[in-house]
Order: sequence, then C-alpha cells, then structure tokens
Amino acid sequence: MLADVGSIPASHSIFVDVLDRLGGSPVADFFVEKNDFLPIQGKKSFRTETALEAGSDNSINIKLWEGEIEDPISDNQFIGSFRILGTDLSEGVVPAGSEIICNFTIGDDGVIQLSAAIPVIGYDFGTKNFYSRQEGQINIDEVGMIADKANKHLKKLHDLSAKIDDGDLSQAIDRLKGIVSLLEEEIDEEDILKASADLQETIQLIAKTKKKHLVLFRQRDLDETTMSFNSHFRKYADEAECEKIDNLIKTCQQAINRKDQAFDKYISELESQITTILWRHDWFMIDAFNYIIQDANKYRDKKQFEQLRDEGLILLRNDKIDELRHVILKLLNIQTKSADSDLYSIVNIIKGG
Repeated sequence: MLADVGSIPASHSIFVDVLDRLGGSPVADFFVEKNDFLPIQGKKSFRTETALEAGSDNSINIKLWEGEIEDPISDNQFIGSFRILGTDLSEGVVPAGSEIICNFTIGDDGVIQLSAAIPVIGYDFGTKNFYSRQEGQINIDEVGMIADKANKHLKKLHDLSAKIDDGDLSQAIDRLKGIVSLLEEEIDEEDILKASADLQETIQLIAKTKKKHLVLFRQRDLDETTMSFNSHFRKYADEAECEKIDNLIKTCQQAINRKDQAFDKYISELESQITTILWRHDWFMIDAFNYIIQDANKYRDKKQFEQLRDEGLILLRNDKIDELRHVILKLLNIQTKSADSDLYSIVNIIKGG
C-alpha cells in the first residue's frame, strides 16, 4: 500500500469483514489501520465462498466497516456494501473459490473508492464511492441512526442486566440512557458530535464487557432469534426449511457450549435463512420496501435513491412484486449510512487469494 508524504493519520481503521477460511469465522481484513497515514491506495484479493448464478437474487458481499472492535464486527460503524448481484451478470456462473480483485483508495477527506473485478469470468464491476467520517465531522441527519443504535444496545443490556452483575455493564447502560436522553432534546451539531463519540466509546465498553461474559451475550442473541422465528415466522416455512432452521439453532447452541468463535458465522447463517423464507412472501417485500424508503438520509446518492423509490412505488401500485424485489436489492446496495442493508448480506468472501 502507498501513502503520500505529508498526509494525515487515519482517525479510525477501515476494513472489510471476511471469513478466515472456507467455513470459518468472520474477521477483519484491514485496508487501513488507525493512525496509518492518509491518503492511501492499495489492492486486496479475496475468494468467493459459494457460487453466484446469473440472474439470481443472491450476491457477493464486500462490506466496509470503520472502527477497531474485533468482536462483534457489527459493533463497528458500518460504511456500506459493494454487492455483486446475480442480476449484474448476463449469463453463466461465478464458481465458488473464484478470485475477487479489489483496488481501493482512501482519501484524507474520508472518501473511499473501491473497485471489484472477477477475472475468471472477465467481469469488472466498476468503482463505487463510500464515505468514512473523519474526526470532528458530523451530519445532523444522523440523529435518528445514532438514537436507533443506542436504543438497540440499551435493550440488549437491559435483558442481560438481570443475569450479569458487572460495573462495566451498569456504566454502559447509564451512558446509553444519557445518549438517548440527549438526542430527545433540541440539539445542535456539537451535541450530535458528542452523542456519536459517546456512543462509540460506550460500544467499546460493551465489547470489553462481552469478552467477560461471552456465553451469556451469545445465549441472549440466540434466544431472541429463536423466539422471533418460533413466534412470528415458523408458520411461513415449509417442513424442510423448519428442519434446516432447527438444525442451525442446534449448531449455534453447540458453538455457545464449546465457546467456538464460529458462533458468529452460524447465527448469521440462521438469520439469513429466516430472511430467505420471508423474501418469497409478497407481504414481506411490501413491508421491506416501505421501510427502507422512509429515510433518504441513509442513501449517499439521493438522486439514485429517488429514482429507485419512484420506480418501486409504480411497481407496487401495479402489483409487480417480483420486479419490486430487484428494486429493493438495488436500494439496499446503495445504502451507506446504516447497517439496515447488512440485514440481507452475510459474510461470504474468504480472506486471501
């Protein structure tokens, strides 16, 4: 990797999450680490975990994150995804194990340029721009997303506080309550900057607490996912799908009991399987579309967002739900300010060439 003379240090690390091996666990593969100098450019090589068929709704997911938290990776700041969709291919199949070549440039202004190509099929998927906020930068439109993230963590910690007596956990709860309370008042950009910084510090405190009580944190996540499926979604699955979900739940439980690092991969697969079941139902697609078009601030390219939103509304009025599915995928692909888009994308690239 190359950096320019006279450049500035990065305020946070930038990385993609990858599997450490085939069937392995998600790990961070860094483009730049905290205090490395910017601007910088470099090249990374990954491999596909599974095949991607032309025309399918599946995707190869290159997900960008900002931060230093190793576990869980999702507690870092999500930047965005470079998703290679089956609908991007005119024909053929990307075989499992295919090399993905990514070139990147990270500027001192926080702009990340990322390109992706798959040589075995001769496809270059172009370059996309992402944005990583540098120290002291804030956007007033981020209030809702900061509040949502704080409330999400607060709910989880409240659940765990009944089973864990830990000063760090209590401190994290108090700090999250303070952040939520601050954001409910009339605030300016300085307040938002403080809330954002406090939240990132609190998330690091939560990560420290999780290391001490890893089994209980994981058990809570599995119990919540299992209860949600059994209470709301099992009725939409066929017998084979129910069996597959039940087996994944058992695999997750075994990973908890063994303190296996692969737990994060297994629960991600579980959540993805549940989403796949819902994806084929029209009511879910309609709800999903209406949800993701609520906040234009989650999209860096507002013009493209508006075009896709309007296209989706027309399809919805004409009851063309199959075509609406493709619009939803495109919308998720251009979300850059929220991990909502991560709901539909699991880690499926492998480290190294």
